[in-house]
Parts: sequence; structure tokens; C-alpha cells
Amino acid sequence: MKRLVSIATPLLGSMSLLVLGGCAGDDDSLSGPFVEAPAVCCPAEEDDWPQYRGIARDGAAPAQELVSWTEGGPTEIWRRHIGDGFASLAVKGDRLFTSASDGGEETLFCLDAGTGDEIWRLAMGPDFTEEYGNGPRSTPAVDDRDVVYALSSRAVLFAVDSRDGTLIWSRDLYQRFGRGGYDRGYSSSPMVEGELVILNVGRKRDSAVVAIERTSGDVVWSSQDGAAAYSSPVAATLAGRRQIVTAIGRGLVALDPLDGDLLWEHEWKTSYDLNIAMPVVLPEGRVLLSSGYDKGAVLLEVAPDGDTWSATPKWTQRLFRNHFSTSVYHDGMLYGFDEDTLKCLDAATGEERWANRDFGKGNLVRVGDTLVVLSVKGELALVEATGESFQERARARVLDERCWTAPAVAAGRVYLRNSSEIACFDLRSGGVSG
Repeated sequence: MKRLVSIATPLLGSMSLLVLGGCAGDDDSLSGPFVEAPAVCCPAEEDDWPQYRGIARDGAAPAQELVSWTEGGPTEIWRRHIGDGFASLAVKGDRLFTSASDGGEETLFCLDAGTGDEIWRLAMGPDFTEEYGNGPRSTPAVDDRDVVYALSSRAVLFAVDSRDGTLIWSRDLYQRFGRGGYDRGYSSSPMVEGELVILNVGRKRDSAVVAIERTSGDVVWSSQDGAAAYSSPVAATLAGRRQIVTAIGRGLVALDPLDGDLLWEHEWKTSYDLNIAMPVVLPEGRVLLSSGYDKGAVLLEVAPDGDTWSATPKWTQRLFRNHFSTSVYHDGMLYGFDEDTLKCLDAATGEERWANRDFGKGNLVRVGDTLVVLSVKGELALVEATGESFQERARARVLDERCWTAPAVAAGRVYLRNSSEIACFDLRSGGVSG
């Protein structure tokens, strides 16, 4: 059932929004302004990495001079034990935020980004354990008001003062919206968009994607039936219209950030309804969705069609299967993992340009025109982001154990994580090869 709620905004004036409601809970009231979204999802300084996959959630950091190190690797700044988990790192200014299992409970950590020293911690509930690995999966996000948002593996969302760790509010989204098909733990990483915190959550009717007012913790809207899967949303402006684009169990959906109404969708079902990797937004109104489980990838061209929207497939590529590692885009090329093989595809045609099997099921981000690649076994490499051929500049083993967590890059440093520790390296210093 939808409820009509009047919300005043400084940019749009007073207007009526159709907002989903009708669920029980102490956070059931709907209030708070919605401010027009900025050009990026989470306002921050250029050198920050304030949420999953960076400022714009595209896995990209600004261009900077990176050294090509010898076998010794880049200069290590610090490393420390952190505990179980797959959450990546959010960095804002001199602080780093992540979550891990420690002492029998999931914990949100604030660390000094320059030293790794603990500044504060907040308990998030009991440990989550399962066969592929224990601990939190979701990456925190920190906003322009110095509030950090973190989701536990059991779907409790926390808003915390990033300066001292004071709890502002928390909401049990599992109790409100039900099981989201999360036998492996709730994994969606919160996204700050205007006055909202948006993430994939539930499985009840109209609950796959949820928007929370970031000041009060009230639910503003919830949208879409079916399993939320394990993916995370991204905000994009397509044909002049701001949209929330995310993968859920049945495929790709785009929602109006004001009220969660569906703008367009594309069916893309996999085994077990699992679409884990995030959508990748390309120039000229194009969106990539890639999935594992032998599904492959599709590139959609999104455009307004009268009062509606169309999402037209331009190509499909069965041998580009992003399992949990999301691809990056640069200068007409897509770079990502086809299961355990790093590949480059021509974004215009889907044609494979090159492939390399050295990294296993790794992860990558982009710094300017360089790919920073972390292998499943803890090898860190610099690879040229070019479609001409696979061109590796440097490689070194920097971590042990299994590495399934995406790197974070801030102020010339890369922050890496395996299943128990975090390490920080200076990408601008180290033994220069050649």
C-alpha cells in the first residue's frame, strides 16, 4: 500500500510524494526533506574514498604518479589484525572505517588512516558465520556531515558520529523487511544520495530496495518485489534524470530517488537469483550488468521514450562473468574478472581485447589510466588500462590468505584486506624497477 506524504524541499518547494508504507515498526513515520542529489553519490574531497568503490561508486580514483616497484613491492606504511570479514574500507580525511568480527561480535572500527591505530569501535551484534567466511560483508559509507552508516550481516543499519563513535540511531531492517535471501549474510553497501541512505535489503513485497532518511533513520520509501540479492546501488544521471540503478534477484532496475517508483528494468535472472556485482554506468546513457553463475554480461542503452523509459540491449557477452568483483570503465574499455580471468572488453561491441589468468578471482580499481589489481592470493599488481594488450608494470605478494575484498585508494595510498588483516601501502614510493 502506498501513502501520500507531503515533503518540503528547498529546491522543489512543497510537493506530494507517493511513498511506500504500511509496515509495522517504531520507525514507521515518514518525514524529512529530500535535497537534490549532488553530481557524485557521496560528497567528499578528491583524495577521499568515502564509500564502497569510491566517491562516485565507479571504482576510480584521480590520476596520480604511481611508481613501478621491484619485487619488494610498494612501501608498506602499516598493517594490523582486524578480524574476520569481507567489508572493504571507507576513507575520509585522516580516518578509515570498516567492520569485522572481533571477540564474538561484529564491530564497526574507526582507524587512523595514516597509522592503523584504533580511534574508536562500536558493537554491531553477534558474529555471522557461514562456510565461505565469517564476519561482515557490507562496506560503511561516511557522509559530508561526519556520519558513518554501516550495515551488519544481520541487517541492522547504524548511523554513527564518525568523530567519536557515538550512536545516532539504528534500525533493524531484517525485522522490518524480512529475509532478503541472505544465507551468506546481508551484503549491500549503503549509498548516501541527497538526504537518503539507500541499500538493497528485503524480500517482502516492495522491499528489495530501501531508502532511509539519513538524519532521523525513518523509512522514506521501499520498492520492488523479490530478493534483494547481494548487490549494492549506484546513483546516475541518465538523459538528464537522476536515477538509482541496482541489481536485484530478477535483474536490473532503475528507481526514482524521490519516491522509489520504477523507471525501467531489464530481466537478468541467474541461478539462485544472485546478481552480486554492481551495475557499471558508462557515458552516453549506457549501463553494464555482469553476473557469475555462467550468465555473462549485457550492455544496455537507456533513453526516455515519451512518458516512459527504454533499456535496449546493445550486446551480450557470455564470457564476461563478474561474480563478486565489479568491473571498471576507462576510455572506451571495460576491465573486469570473467570468473577467475582478468579481461578487457571493447565497451562499444563487447569484443574481448585481452585476457590474463594470473590473478584468480581477484578484485580491481582504477587510478587514472592504471588498474590496481589484487589477486585472490594477495598479489598486488599495476596494469595499464589499455585495450591494446595486457601490460603489467609491477607485481608483488603483499598479503597472505584469501583476498576477496575490493581495494580502496585514497591520497596515493592503497588499503587492502584479506580475511583477517588490513595493510596500507604507498603507491607513490617503493623500489623502482628497470
